[in-house]
Amino acid sequence: SYDAVIASDDGQVLASSIFVRDLPLHDVSSLPVFNSLLPHHERGSYTGPGVLGPDRIVAYRASRSRPLVVIVEEPKSAAFARWFAGYYPFLAVEATMVLLALSLTWVAWRSLRSREAARRAVDVAQE
Repeated sequence: SYDAVIASDDGQVLASSIFVRDLPLHDVSSLPVFNSLLPHHERGSYTGPGVLGPDRIVAYRASRSRPLVVIVEEPKSAAFARWFAGYYPFLAVEATMVLLALSLTWVAWRSLRSREAARRAVDVAQE
């Protein structure tokens, strides 16, 4: 689910893993990589607009010896789906444990309520 773009340091796309007809822009200089991030950091990542859309996880790295920038991006939805698939068993176990704790709490509450009612009945009988 990753897409990669190699661009010049002024934002012109030189190579891409995206088919040319699917690539919406040949000039990616409007991305935050070129506007605000690249002048301060030669590598990094952010969540926001990418080459293929607004809701992406983007990582970038500028070459030290050449005027090139590599941008790799992935849709947030694909990253979440991969995370959820990996952690689903743990989430299922946690949900089961929470349900077990809630049911044990309910049993204890019901037991205390019954004990209190029995105690009141004993008190009334003794009076």
